[in-house]
Amino acid sequence: MTKYKLITLAAVIVGLLCAAPARAQNISIVTGNGKLFCGLCLTFQNMTVKVTDSNGAPIPNTPVNWAITAGGYNALLLAGNSNSTDANGLATNLYVLSGNPQQGSPFQQFVQNAVTASTAASSVTFILNEALFDPTNPSIPPVNAIPPLNSFLSNLLAGQVLSGQAGTAGSQPLQIRVAGTAGIPIPNVSFQLVNYQDPSVGPVVNCATTGGQANTVLSDATGVATCTPVFGGVPGSGNFSVLVGGGGIPPADPTNVPNTVLYSSPLKLTVTPAPAGLIKKISGDSQSVNPSKTSASMVAEVDTTSGTPIAGAQVNWSVSPAGAGSLLNPTTTSDINGRVSNGVVIPSTATGGTVTVTATLSTDSTKSVAFTVTVVPPITVSGVQVVSGNNQTAIINTAFGAPLVVQVNASSGQASGVPVQFTATGPVTLSANSATTNSSGQAQITVTAGGTPGAATITASASGFSASFSLTVSPAGPSITATSFVNGADFQVGSISPCSIASIIAPGLAPGIQGVVAPNYIGAWQYKVANDTVFVNGSAAPIFSVSNVNGQEQLTFQVPCDAPGGSNAQVTVNVGAGNRTVTVPIQPASPGVFQELNSDGVLRTILVRPDGSFATKDNPARRGESVIAFITGLGPTSPAVATNQLPVPGTPANAQGTVIVGMNGGGLVLNYARLVDYLLGVFEVSFQIPSDMVTGDNVTFSIGLAPQGSSNTYYSSTTKVPVQ
Repeated sequence: MTKYKLITLAAVIVGLLCAAPARAQNISIVTGNGKLFCGLCLTFQNMTVKVTDSNGAPIPNTPVNWAITAGGYNALLLAGNSNSTDANGLATNLYVLSGNPQQGSPFQQFVQNAVTASTAASSVTFILNEALFDPTNPSIPPVNAIPPLNSFLSNLLAGQVLSGQAGTAGSQPLQIRVAGTAGIPIPNVSFQLVNYQDPSVGPVVNCATTGGQANTVLSDATGVATCTPVFGGVPGSGNFSVLVGGGGIPPADPTNVPNTVLYSSPLKLTVTPAPAGLIKKISGDSQSVNPSKTSASMVAEVDTTSGTPIAGAQVNWSVSPAGAGSLLNPTTTSDINGRVSNGVVIPSTATGGTVTVTATLSTDSTKSVAFTVTVVPPITVSGVQVVSGNNQTAIINTAFGAPLVVQVNASSGQASGVPVQFTATGPVTLSANSATTNSSGQAQITVTAGGTPGAATITASASGFSASFSLTVSPAGPSITATSFVNGADFQVGSISPCSIASIIAPGLAPGIQGVVAPNYIGAWQYKVANDTVFVNGSAAPIFSVSNVNGQEQLTFQVPCDAPGGSNAQVTVNVGAGNRTVTVPIQPASPGVFQELNSDGVLRTILVRPDGSFATKDNPARRGESVIAFITGLGPTSPAVATNQLPVPGTPANAQGTVIVGMNGGGLVLNYARLVDYLLGVFEVSFQIPSDMVTGDNVTFSIGLAPQGSSNTYYSSTTKVPVQ
């Protein structure tokens, strides 16, 4: 067998193993619950769910099962009974009538259909309310929605204006009663408000909700839906409408709503500004600007005294000392997020110094914030270079030990006060996106590792020059247990022994790696590969490869020959800056048979026939001939061979224990069992196939070993051999 064969086999086995997908934690309704539609209209009823993990983050590619669990007369689900979430964790299906709709009568004017959407962990149910057409009373609508007598909504429909202060809830609820025209109330029908203005430019009002569909409430057992109005948007006057049966889906055009739901004419709305209580700085303070330049945006936020942002608040701006700069806008008005921004232009005649820009509430001159702009005389930057902080490693979600420091050099002027921009690619967070050089021309930031292992590059730029830092984010440690350790040949769990080839299969072994890293195909193996090391009771283990294939992470190594065969060992695996130590049983022997994939996709024992060819399904071994199998884990040899070494040339290193070769349930004649003189930890076992051996593509084969002085025998997994 060649080294190439062994590497190919490892890649095949890795490719056959796949990591299990993460399970969804929660499923919730986004829109579509409580819809009201007429069965005769044959419309498509849209239903959308969102699947999130325990932290509320969306989970893509999660299967969602759908089923009609109540009603469903002549109905089907257009997307079928199963689909998967998109990149935002959303999955959508449509309920549609596929034939003649169910007919109604004076005694049955509606029917409530139910559709359940579920994941492996949870489920939700949509109620779809179908108004039934009564052929005996074709002119009578089966369902209507009417405000209760003397309700506040009745006054709004009569022309009264709904008004309130931005950020507050109305004191009078809006109520609607949904029922069949025969008087039977309909529960679980949606009731929502439709705004004619975008909140960034005009006033809006929405129903207060504590969960589920936004801006949507459902009718109760008496058919009454109660909406507490909450005011927002930019203060002013506008219009809104009430929508019954829309399922929480905002209409694309509020002035043109499908006639399959109940909808009011435009109602009047006025939102008044909340009183400004404070103003605070958001960004743009402590800037450095050259003469004739405009400062970066200075951003402030206007809030109520309780800290709620206010839209439509006026802020006055001033510059000190007088004439030190000109404002882009002397007065600004806060947006939907309470934010105002401005900039100051520094005159070309400025020679340096500090300019103060003050933002003051127009309604209360005692409430203000000040931004400082340092005017820096012109300089000519000649370069940016890394001073310190490069090539660091940090564990996920921890800070890197040293700050990133760059030096800005100038061919004219002083390099102090120069703004340096920092950008990052990779799983890290910067303490700031910019920093200003100190009196020595140096600027620095700190970096925190994110929650995902991998490489990161941080680039510092100033005046067209740049320098880059390379950082590495390591996992806290690989997710290994004793069962992560397997025989490197047949992958038996826990079947490892001194000097044998073993593998570790676990998440976190190969962060940032795609494919296989195997530095030395020939010669001694390295003790550190892809930033990974392995120690067994303190002895370093030589590593053959570190890989990540189809999400399966694996490390293959030689168990140090001084490992305690027959007892437990402390195995420490270091991955970058992270590590994990587990207790692993070390057997006196751990026979494992190396295999390769044949043309029919079946794994079979690697055998060398007398002519040097490999035995395969297409080139089977013959009865009566001697063949060689490749095995690991046959225990100590005579003479002994140390860790990461080959036998002395010309001196066979024979297995000391009793080697047992079995085929088809019977023992075979052993010719010899000795270490290969070109592969670490691999034995070649020569034996003769009996002349009366059964034939076939899959004759069973195994290797056993009884160590010297032991009453126990250790066996490999059973493999297959083609015999002709």
